Amino acid sequence: MPWKNGGGTTAEIALGPADADFASGRFDWRLSLAGIERDGPFSVFPGIDRTILLVEGAGMILTNGDGTRLVLDRCHLPQDFPGEWPVDCRLLDGPVRDLNLMANRARVRADWQVIALDRKAAALPAGDTLIAHALAGAFDIDGVADRDGPVALPAGDTLIADDRTAGIRARGTGILFVASIVGN
Repeated sequence: MPWKNGGGTTAEIALGPADADFASGRFDWRLSLAGIERDGPFSVFPGIDRTILLVEGAGMILTNGDGTRLVLDRCHLPQDFPGEWPVDCRLLDGPVRDLNLMANRARVRADWQVIALDRKAAALPAGDTLIAHALAGAFDIDGVADRDGPVALPAGDTLIADDRTAGIRARGTGILFVASIVGN
């Protein structure tokens, strides 16, 4: 789908709640994957907390109108910034892809973490909604309500769990981006 400001495209992975509408701004949270091929401004999203992490490419520098800079030059290291920032993006060396989490701060709080596993298991955080996106490797996710047995989560796939998210565990090898969404 096109960016709000028309400067690029984004693949929406998930949007919540079920009746959310991103185009009208009526959403609690959104996870997307964007491809950035040239320097330019990001869309402004008043009232939205944003988390962005580089998943492919040499990186980029995001500069706010007041001169604050976020350098994203290492994969899988998230950076947070407020959606009202007028951010300008400068690519370091060619196109990049990034993962974006947006949370409507009037309605929810999004707490995230990046988990690296090597054939071990880790408990995932509880919340109203759990988002698990496999950045690299592959995982089995246990404890998801209404699922018999583990859910396979290969690289590039995302699991969204609503309702009962306590007791969910990930096992595998790789890097997992996890966000817990909790209503205010």
